[in-house]
Amino acid sequence: VYFVTINVEGRRTLFYNKEFAQAVIDCLINLREKMQFNLYCYCLMPEHFHALIGIGESEKDLGKICGAFKSLTTRIYWKYGKGQLWQRG
Repeated sequence: VYFVTINVEGRRTLFYNKEFAQAVIDCLINLREKMQFNLYCYCLMPEHFHALIGIGESEKDLGKICGAFKSLTTRIYWKYGKGQLWQRG
């Protein structure tokens, strides 16, 4: 099990937007079902995200899981704003 933290670029408080925050959570849940990794818990804060993730049946490494999440949620973000959503790393 991995403890994951992903920060919003520039620590902007983007997740005060409830519609956007819900879209990010929905994306996470859908991705979990599609990729078949274990999601034990998550916490979406105003400017960052925490989760406990296990590889589960996915056989994907953590980098691929997080990369897919960051990519998909960035595309969602572009409906609400411009530029980069997540900090690199």
